[in-house]
Amino acid sequence: MGFSSAFVSLEKVDLGELVENLLNTEGDTSFEQLNCVGLNPNNDQLIGILNVKKANGYSGGPCSAGSQEFVAFWVDWGGGWAYAGTSSVTVHDYNLIPDGGLDYSVFLPIDLTSHRQPCDAGPKTAKVRAVLSWNYPPSTTDPYAPVTWGNSDETLILIGPGPIVEPGVQIPFLSRLGDISENKIDGSGRITDAHTIQTAAHYVNAPFGGRITIAGLISSAVPGMKYRVMKKPHGAADVSYAPIVNEPGGLPLTIDAFNGVSWTQTDLTVHDLGDGYYPYEDIPSASQFVEAHLMGEWYTTAADDGHAFDLRIDLSIDGDPAHDVHSNVVTALIDNQAPVALLDIDLGIGVECADFDPGVTFQGHYTAADDNFGSFSFVIRPPGPANGALPSPSSGLSTFLGGLIADPGVNNQIYTLNTGPMRPCGYSLTLQVWDRTNVNSGFGSNYNEASVGFCLRVPTA
Repeated sequence: MGFSSAFVSLEKVDLGELVENLLNTEGDTSFEQLNCVGLNPNNDQLIGILNVKKANGYSGGPCSAGSQEFVAFWVDWGGGWAYAGTSSVTVHDYNLIPDGGLDYSVFLPIDLTSHRQPCDAGPKTAKVRAVLSWNYPPSTTDPYAPVTWGNSDETLILIGPGPIVEPGVQIPFLSRLGDISENKIDGSGRITDAHTIQTAAHYVNAPFGGRITIAGLISSAVPGMKYRVMKKPHGAADVSYAPIVNEPGGLPLTIDAFNGVSWTQTDLTVHDLGDGYYPYEDIPSASQFVEAHLMGEWYTTAADDGHAFDLRIDLSIDGDPAHDVHSNVVTALIDNQAPVALLDIDLGIGVECADFDPGVTFQGHYTAADDNFGSFSFVIRPPGPANGALPSPSSGLSTFLGGLIADPGVNNQIYTLNTGPMRPCGYSLTLQVWDRTNVNSGFGSNYNEASVGFCLRVPTA
């Protein structure tokens, strides 16, 4: 073959296809297949979604050990693929599975601190490659090593903004307060508009109350480090900072650990090492992660009500608190006050009990008020014989939550109850009032109620 004919033959080669074939990781996907790869930015976790297609072939039913679906993650920060770790999920045989198979997820916590950049520097992205392999972990040295059962997938992830941290530098970051991302908390200590990560509770223009979790990360963490969570009145001088100490009970943590084959989860309670410092257990290099990146808990009290506080995380570097490295500062406004709930029946001042003939319509006054008003609703008990009857209005919602009631709620308003649908019985009418406060890190709001009682009697002949 002459040079010219060889050149013509080369022109017919699809170089893209040739490279793809050389780097092909794909195995047999008739039993399982990796369909989706991404990043959970709330928990800094790489996520893989895989589909198990068959009912059998996975080494036993749900009462057996089953088999493992391994997913190895690789990240290209700009200089080529770097192995990030391997995660796995246990799968089993079943007599019957839905059309389309069963979907499973795997996750791998990843420290993004040193890869973040400020918002004004533009978006920061990275490529992620995941390799699925049944029963045997994929290669940890070659992102394109072939697998027998499984496949690979790639995606591009967006890394949330943050301060620039050089590799190897250890800087703390207070990432969440009360299970709310710190970028959703304004300078006055209010939640702007956000859902909690663990419970998905929704809070708008909301303060904090009750038990407040403090979550965060330390870049380039190594075993043996210690830190403390610091608090001071908002606007006070930095010398006012004092540690939040979780004693005598200690700080309860859940540790996720990967041994190279499977994940384990254990409970660990850490205690004050002195001066409010706690051991840091979130060590990516040791494949050991703290669930939800918990670093402290602050049990607020009635004395904190109405006040704002600044919080930060201090990392000890040489044992001298004066040399500690400080995190960002996040402010929390505290509301531990229950809403005002008042209710009466218009038969005189403060009447709480009454008798009526069935079918009458009566009125009363109610107050549902709070500086951070959320909502109110009426309920009649027992509900059965009430046949769905409720006062008018039956409920109300804050303007911050899509309703019509502005802070501080409603005061001394009139309700009307038509008892026509109700059967003769003894009833309680209860006014329930909630505020907008994020209480106990997404597990509720401040609440109060007031009740009146009334009877609908069958008239005697």
